[in-house]
Amino acid sequence: FINNGKIQDASSSPTAGALYLEYTSSQFPIINLQSNYFEGNIGQLAGAIYIQTSSALNSDVIKLDGSTFVSNTAIATSGNSDIYSNSNLNALFGLNNEYYHPIEVSSKWDTSLATQNITLSKSINNPETYYFKNIKSAQDFASRFKSWNSKITVVGQVNEDEVIQFSSGITIEGKKKIVDLTDHGIINLSSGFSESQIILTGTNTLRWLEFDRNLDSKSQQLISISGGITTIDDCKFTGSTSTDSGNFAFINTAAETTITNSEFIG
Repeated sequence: FINNGKIQDASSSPTAGALYLEYTSSQFPIINLQSNYFEGNIGQLAGAIYIQTSSALNSDVIKLDGSTFVSNTAIATSGNSDIYSNSNLNALFGLNNEYYHPIEVSSKWDTSLATQNITLSKSINNPETYYFKNIKSAQDFASRFKSWNSKITVVGQVNEDEVIQFSSGITIEGKKKIVDLTDHGIINLSSGFSESQIILTGTNTLRWLEFDRNLDSKSQQLISISGGITTIDDCKFTGSTSTDSGNFAFINTAAETTITNSEFIG
């Protein structure tokens, strides 16, 4: 499936660039899409595949093993560039589910899978780890698939100068296990915008991390929690003073939030 859905007037592009799948009853037939190739497709809500269903799918309904996605585009910001659905796809792309892959981020890597080739493979015993240069790159990758949720491990430190937003929940940790001897992963934050730099909804866990607001940051909030349930454990927040004037808060929450064993240094 290559270069489908491209119309000169982008607003007239189809809902899905390549495939539109609609389940009209709760009896889901199995659709085998293994080892297909989707590149350069454009749709309003899904660059490659749109799945219309009245309820969440089980992981065995759609088989995607070996299918490759490259440079597909969803025009609507609410869509997903590779696979979108009107329902939850957590069974496919959720944490520890069918196509789950752990993510590691570090400034020593210069990797982004936002548009590059990605071939889906089932997570069995030891799923492949994806490597990114920062959390923003991981967010860009997550936006390719509806309900994508992974565990992100910060290795060493990362530099973030853009707004980061996860709407399906996320786990970000500064080390893989509590018994690891490595110190906390460091997130250097230097947004040029006044809005919150990290925006979270869904179920989130942040632990073993150090959040450092750089002097040139204009962000008035480091983390904004607008919904869901968030747990923050054993984290350190530093650098409330910056060259930008105005009120500042490390965390602004309008949802259930638990903070334990953490330190805030102005």
